[in-house]
Amino acid sequence: SKGYEKIFLVGHSTGANKVSYYMARTRDPRVKGVALAGPMSDAAIEKDRLGKSFASHLRQVASYAQSHNQDWPLPERLSKRILSARRYLSLHTPEGAEDIFPYHVHHASWPTLKKVRPPLAVVIGQRDQYLGHWRAEKLIDVFRKNATGARRFRGIVIPRADHSFTKTGKELARVIVRWVRENR
Repeated sequence: SKGYEKIFLVGHSTGANKVSYYMARTRDPRVKGVALAGPMSDAAIEKDRLGKSFASHLRQVASYAQSHNQDWPLPERLSKRILSARRYLSLHTPEGAEDIFPYHVHHASWPTLKKVRPPLAVVIGQRDQYLGHWRAEKLIDVFRKNATGARRFRGIVIPRADHSFTKTGKELARVIVRWVRENR
């Protein structure tokens, strides 16, 4: 309604999931490019945090959800963060509705990312604290392999950057502006 004709969406962290979901669902023709900054999987993060107990922990939360109000906060023994059982399971179930970037699941299908059509940039901080055992460059390769619907793909690793791009925000802005200019 404001007259803009070339829109570029940039989502950081969970915003990357939301931008991808929006584009997969709407295929909005006004959007000329999508940039995902720090696109991490909450399921992968929790899997790395809990290690071998991840699957049993998910079962415990699911069991709790069956016998309690799913929308009340989980007890501290099940989650240190204030999350309901419903939200915990939604965030952390591998290949569930919110696991848009299932890089932690071997042979995952990535249905949402595959539907993103405009040029796509994936930007990851080299020192992102949520990478777990992944190297940023390797994770970029996994995104590249699964972004089969995008007209063009650009993977960018920002040296010394953490998940929030602390002290590297200007570099993040520079690479995204450069990418936008390349795709106008």
